[in-house]
Amino acid sequence: MGTDSHFGDWLALDVPFGTYKGATDLDYIATAYYAHSTDLLARTAGILGMKAEEKEYEKLHKDILKAFRREYVTKTGRLAVRTQTACLLALAFDLVKKEHRARTVDTLVELIEKAGVSLTTGFIGTPLLCRVLSENGRKDLAARLFLKRDYPSWLYPVSKGATTIWEHWDGIRPDGTFWSRDMNSYNHYAYGCIAEWMFRFLAGIDGDENYPGYKHLMFRPTPCEGLDRVEAWIRTPFGKAACGWKRDDGFITVRIIVPWNTTAELDLPVPPESVEAGDILTIPGEGNTRILLGAGSYTLSYKEPSDQ
Repeated sequence: MGTDSHFGDWLALDVPFGTYKGATDLDYIATAYYAHSTDLLARTAGILGMKAEEKEYEKLHKDILKAFRREYVTKTGRLAVRTQTACLLALAFDLVKKEHRARTVDTLVELIEKAGVSLTTGFIGTPLLCRVLSENGRKDLAARLFLKRDYPSWLYPVSKGATTIWEHWDGIRPDGTFWSRDMNSYNHYAYGCIAEWMFRFLAGIDGDENYPGYKHLMFRPTPCEGLDRVEAWIRTPFGKAACGWKRDDGFITVRIIVPWNTTAELDLPVPPESVEAGDILTIPGEGNTRILLGAGSYTLSYKEPSDQ
């Protein structure tokens, strides 16, 4: 445990109004990031072929995990720090054992629902919120939070005329008053982190850490209730990569562009019923929903499952 001060889950909503630091324990946050940073360092050393350093940091990471679990996780998987951000860090950084993940997800969902199906996260928890929910089988809840319009939410500032990202969820409060005079930025990117989830999960464009620089792409479009059409694209070193989907009469149509000299994988919830292929298209195994793609443009349609 360190003794240095830090900002913690800055401007979270799980503390009394006017408080800057959120309720998530500062030592908990610092230890979580110590574990995560050490894990990244070990994996980087492995990629660079630095075997001694890889082993050194792998051991350190294991020691940090043991200390974290001893201090913050009971034998049955209950977190000692009960906030949305604490759950998100534990799940995002693999800080709890596999057999305890489901309990941590349930606790996170419970805290969100108790808050009125609302977030209470600040600068630390918010970037992980929709991503962690989507990765743990609750993309429905991630979409509800994303599309929520009343305070607190990403779309609440829009209802107040915002054209930029605010520093505070309630820079202008529902009654029209301002958060404060001393620290109330109206062009502050922190909560713009939702854009990562929009690209990686909602539209479904993602990279593969085993193939740096988008040499191999992962497409996982995620239709959600409340939206009927999503399109996104990025510029990679190999050219434009794009993915989008449209809902129409019970079917989802997915359109994809895979850049030249690259490959891609497309994950769908069910096998496609129609395909307009580009240069290469391989669907391995009857009924398989993972499709291997080469460079080109693709249009695929599938019947939307009832649980989408």
